[in-house]
Amino acid sequence: MLTNIGFCKYICPNSTGTASNKTSEALDALQEHGGILRTGQAHDLGIYQRTLYALRDNGLLERLSKGPYRLADLPPLSDPDLAIVTRKIPGGVVCLISAPNFHDIMTQMPDVVSVAVRRGKDSPPLKYPPTKNLPVWRSSRSNYAPQ
Repeated sequence: MLTNIGFCKYICPNSTGTASNKTSEALDALQEHGGILRTGQAHDLGIYQRTLYALRDNGLLERLSKGPYRLADLPPLSDPDLAIVTRKIPGGVVCLISAPNFHDIMTQMPDVVSVAVRRGKDSPPLKYPPTKNLPVWRSSRSNYAPQ
């Protein structure tokens, strides 16, 4: 019988209450983190991929790209590319044309998201959205100064 299998609670969520508890814990964790979590962050919080997949399949989560997930009931993102980049490069600072575009200071639409990253810090390669990582050094006048 299928209910005697140890992992049945993940296949048949209605067979025990544990799957619904995992779902509510995952939704609570997402809300505490602003509605967007990377898969690695979710795993660190004890949320497994199968829980994220179940929430996605039930329409409670949407996948922004490979890695970040977002609560589906949140208002639409004004700039989804920046949301993806800021979640995937946590120590990065949006700069150059991308920053004034975000603040609606200019009308030019950047073809890449420019991100300043601390020199020596590895940033993950992104297939989407296109990014331009700029290594910077620490200055006494400002937190980030271009090379």
